[in-house]
Amino acid sequence: VYAIDLATGEEAWTFFTGGPVRLAPTIHDGKVYAGSDDGKVYCLDAAQGEEIWRHQVAPDSYLLPGNSRVISISPVRTGVLVDNGMAYFGSGVFTFEGAYLCAADANTGKPIWKKKINNTAQGYMLASPESLYVARARLNPLVLTRDAGDVEYSHSGGGGSFSVLVDDYLFYGPGRTGQIEAARSDKGRHLVTFQGNVLVVDGPLAYMQSDTELQSLDRGRYLALAEERKLIDMKKDMAKQKLKALKKKEEQTDELKAEMDELVAKIEGYDKEMAPYGEKMEACMRWKVPSAYPYSLILAGERLYAGGLNEVAAINPDNGEVTWKARVEGRALEMASANGYLLVSTDQGVIHAFKEFAPQI
Repeated sequence: VYAIDLATGEEAWTFFTGGPVRLAPTIHDGKVYAGSDDGKVYCLDAAQGEEIWRHQVAPDSYLLPGNSRVISISPVRTGVLVDNGMAYFGSGVFTFEGAYLCAADANTGKPIWKKKINNTAQGYMLASPESLYVARARLNPLVLTRDAGDVEYSHSGGGGSFSVLVDDYLFYGPGRTGQIEAARSDKGRHLVTFQGNVLVVDGPLAYMQSDTELQSLDRGRYLALAEERKLIDMKKDMAKQKLKALKKKEEQTDELKAEMDELVAKIEGYDKEMAPYGEKMEACMRWKVPSAYPYSLILAGERLYAGGLNEVAAINPDNGEVTWKARVEGRALEMASANGYLLVSTDQGVIHAFKEFAPQI
């Protein structure tokens, strides 16, 4: 873990763990929290980089080769989520070994609870006031209670290590085929699927990035329509299930046939009721433009910033037009904005810093 002077790029301090640190550290209340492939979570002093505490997540941990490195059988690849004096994290990527999820005191590292799940935990964790949302790489997200770590349910649809929690909705992806799922976070009900890799939310608006396009939509209106359509679809599905059950009955009476005809009419009515929703939801699209920046997307100030191959670009969120672009070394996989700087991290192990975000096209 490195601390770098933002103005000069010089290292202020360095701290070594026993394995690769694959997810960004968390900064909170003068402390730095980081999970490592050595199976441990570390809490450091942000000013000096000195260790405050460390915690091995899995009770038993041995080493083996992984991703061309020596790692723990239970590496920490969830990041560290800090909220209300608590630190949440998990370890484990091999399904045969299972994964551990832990809640600890953020100041001391003392575990409050620790639970084992028969799966994997990979990607940044999220939290609502009552629940934890655990990304599981290619699998769909898992939801647990914050107070005890009890599994509540898992979301449907595709998986992926990207997720965003906003209002009562959870967005996650990009799965195996570049898709972002939208679901009710409080009910686990899947609503709609978008084609894309990353989604950025700005109030009622949303911006989505795919391999070839960048688009913006009225998120609030779109999801309201998706909720309405989902309720109609659920009624249709109930009618279809009931019709299927009636067809299996041996004695087909006139009353039974009349009931079946009524269900067929209901199903057709639901189809007609849902038909206009495709056009209504399409009208929520504000703009869509071709894009050569498929790897990362953030919103900072009055601009979107998108990462591509050997290049980053600033984009007008009102119309999708590129306002400037700058060269970087490699694929721009992650970006951050802080104190007037745009920071770009690439797959070549290089961090680029741009001041005031104003390179020339």
